[in-house]
Amino acid sequence: MSTKIFYIGASGYIGGPALAKILEHPKRKDFDITVLIRDFSKAPGFESLGLKPVKGSMSDFDLLERLSSESDIVFQMANADDLDATKAILKGLKKRFEIKKEPATLIHTSGTGVLVEDTKGNSKSEKVYDDTKVEDIESLADEQPHRVVDLEIVAADKEGYVKSYIVLPSTIWGIASNILTEKGLQNPRSQQVPLLVSTSVQRGVAALIGQGLNVWPHIYYDEVAQFYYILFDAIVSGKQPDHGRNGFYFLENGEYVQKDVVEAVAKQLHKLGKIKSDKPSNLSPEELEKFSFAWFAGTNSRCKSNHARSLGWKPVKTTEDFIRNLESEVTVLVS
Repeated sequence: MSTKIFYIGASGYIGGPALAKILEHPKRKDFDITVLIRDFSKAPGFESLGLKPVKGSMSDFDLLERLSSESDIVFQMANADDLDATKAILKGLKKRFEIKKEPATLIHTSGTGVLVEDTKGNSKSEKVYDDTKVEDIESLADEQPHRVVDLEIVAADKEGYVKSYIVLPSTIWGIASNILTEKGLQNPRSQQVPLLVSTSVQRGVAALIGQGLNVWPHIYYDEVAQFYYILFDAIVSGKQPDHGRNGFYFLENGEYVQKDVVEAVAKQLHKLGKIKSDKPSNLSPEELEKFSFAWFAGTNSRCKSNHARSLGWKPVKTTEDFIRNLESEVTVLVS
């Protein structure tokens, strides 16, 4: 009997690489995978991979509910903050439970933005969160980014009609390359580095918040995909990884100081003739309001992915690799 999978976010920077890994699973023939896509011109490409594309978006609540109710596993890889879509998915999974009397699986993508402390770039936070410590997670305020959605999912797990696994990537870097990018089916670019680059090009000088002393964790895009594969494999293999309030998994392999990244971006953009100086400058109060980049650029997010590593995940790309890669990534982004 096949495992029915509903996959949301197949065209995205996180969802695409993870799906590419899952397509290589030795039990792939046992998986009946439906993908939700907004651009239905991509449908033939997904069909060529043995997937079932359905046209829709996170705003199609009835569709989300129906497809979730028909699925054994739901991947939500598209939006960490869409509470209404999350409720529709959970409503569908609850309907499934009422019929089958067994919980479905929900693998939800959140992010270490939930940990942010805003020091306006002028200091490093002391608190380092550990994903093996429930008390660390539950100490987070409900008002933190992503938190309201995470809590809704954990509550559903507590009710017993779903087993939830919440994955929290940090700053993801690298230009994605896999079978989906080869077919033009997914976005190959991340968010944080491209936002810094575009903001810097628009203003003509690399953008810095405060002293740039704040820190964030980072992780290479392919190692994010590897974790989703490991988690998925553990679930379908019956290994019963921790779920619910115990089912949070940070993804990181070291930290970077914001100033180091901004300075590296500044040097490369100046070298390419895209900005007028190889030195960054502070955003003005008006620019802080204008650029979406600014919301996280002065914050701290600190964590250790001990829980993720306990499943056998072994990331190897270091902070030095991240900084070194900025030269080529920036070049691609502005080419």
